[in-house]
Amino acid sequence: MFLKYDGYQINNNYCKRVVDYCKRLGELDLGELVEDTKDITFMELIVLEKMEKNTIIDSFGSQINSSFFDTAGLMGTLQVKNLIKIKPTVGRSIADRTELGEKILAEATKKSKESIDELDHAILRTTASGARTFGGLLSELNIRGGDLSYHLYKLVQQGYIDYIIRNIEVFISLTEAGFKLTGFVPKKVIKKVEISSEPEEKQLKLGIEEKKPGIKTEETDVEKVIKSGEDITSKMLPYMGEKVQLTKWYKMKNKAIYYLKKYGGIIFVFIAVALIIIIAKFLGFI
Repeated sequence: MFLKYDGYQINNNYCKRVVDYCKRLGELDLGELVEDTKDITFMELIVLEKMEKNTIIDSFGSQINSSFFDTAGLMGTLQVKNLIKIKPTVGRSIADRTELGEKILAEATKKSKESIDELDHAILRTTASGARTFGGLLSELNIRGGDLSYHLYKLVQQGYIDYIIRNIEVFISLTEAGFKLTGFVPKKVIKKVEISSEPEEKQLKLGIEEKKPGIKTEETDVEKVIKSGEDITSKMLPYMGEKVQLTKWYKMKNKAIYYLKKYGGIIFVFIAVALIIIIAKFLGFI
């Protein structure tokens, strides 16, 4: 970080020394001193806003939902940037905003009253798309951290976004007003329909419905039905062209036809062998 004065940048290690020197000599008005704040983060703006006069660092962590060590580290960074001044005392440390910190907070408050611009809309759309952290927004938008911080602060003040803090990390989310402002329309889910290149064929079997891909159909074992004596005519009716009178003779005929079709060959061989044996005996060969 640098101090800018008369077109020159002064390394941060010498900032305090230069300021004290200029104050003593009266050669430089601190009101004209401009700090390079392009890398200020949204979290640092939040801390500056939440700080009060003589803020006790030991208990300040509860206000930003962070541990004592994380809070102390963040406060140390703010002091290095000359945004706060820490005054160690016996048993506790007290911090106050510096004049530069006051000016940055005043600038953020001033910008927060401006109307919504294109960058604000881009931030809202990016947040709606899933970016929740300061780093995530920086990566998606590719802008300076300071500019993003001021715009996030503005959107919070105007009620378009909200945030929560966990261990000095800020998680950003849209409010209802912010969501409506984005005009975000969820993507329609299109169901994929698989179309088979093969022609659909209806397979009509006894007691079977039309087969569909991926669906198992229950087949009827005709042999078991016949042996069990179950009436299968009701299952056959949907596939018959005309109604059939269910008589005892009709059932016996159908059973006989079935057995002849299934065991006809064996029966024929058995009858043929039996005839050969009878003829052989009759002719005296046996």
